Amino acid sequence: VYISYRSTSSHTSSFVITHDSVSNVTTGYVLFGPKLEEEIHDVFAAIQAQFPSYPHPLLVPTVLSEATAREVTEKLIQINLQLRDIEVITGFANWADRAADKTPDFPKLTRGLGELSFDSSLFDLAIRTTLFRTEFMLEELKSGKEADVVGSLDNMMRQRVTFLKGRLEHLLLHGAIKDRLQAQQTVLFNLIAQEDSRLNISIASDSKQLAADSKELAAASKRDSSSMKIIAILTTLFLPGTFLSALLAMPMFNWDAPTFAGTAGPYLWFYWAVAIPLTVLIMGFVGVYAWYQGRINEKNAQQARRSIEKNKDV
Repeated sequence: VYISYRSTSSHTSSFVITHDSVSNVTTGYVLFGPKLEEEIHDVFAAIQAQFPSYPHPLLVPTVLSEATAREVTEKLIQINLQLRDIEVITGFANWADRAADKTPDFPKLTRGLGELSFDSSLFDLAIRTTLFRTEFMLEELKSGKEADVVGSLDNMMRQRVTFLKGRLEHLLLHGAIKDRLQAQQTVLFNLIAQEDSRLNISIASDSKQLAADSKELAAASKRDSSSMKIIAILTTLFLPGTFLSALLAMPMFNWDAPTFAGTAGPYLWFYWAVAIPLTVLIMGFVGVYAWYQGRINEKNAQQARRSIEKNKDV
């Protein structure tokens, strides 16, 4: 009695076979999962075509194992091609002749590697299961239990199963897919970590620039405030004359004089004697203050610029 179970990423199949060495009759059943209508026809067509040449009880499991090997080979080729595309995107491949994308789609790469790892694990299980099946068949052929029935077919079947076993062992190492998948997962993790670090550095740089701009804005606001103070002081320059004229409210002009030359009063000179020196004194004070404040503002601005340049160099 021979019982086998096979599973891949899209379907499963099971079969049970028993052989009567007396009558040389093999009976059993094969249970295929969904989406296997085409494979069912191919398997039975192969059995019917080969049975006249290989009337051996192990023909059915051999044909099923070969079908599994063909399917796994096709799937591993697809996985290898998809893995190559990912290696090109990440740029971590000795054979790749192009640099990694500047902004790879990390979620898409993560999903792709996850799907490939899942499929690779299933096909690895299918290969090992089928390999165990071939070892069982070789043990049966080596024991020679059916030698009196099948005769020289044992040697032919043994060669066929041995070749199949070697093919399956090669599939286990096909393209070093498992190791490459693990390497790409590590690379992807490092790329994501590097991108996060780059974003954090960019955010820190932007924050630093914002702080520098805020500092410069504060210095400019301070200069504007000083300018407003100067304007306010300049406004007061007109007050001495106004105050003096109000204080000395006296008739400086005689509009009833018979001639224009006689309109000026005798005390007009006193107004100018006080207003002009007082105005000059205040203007001089404001000028000295503005010059001193300008130097202080310029010194503060230079210190702010040097501080910004120093932080940029760091």
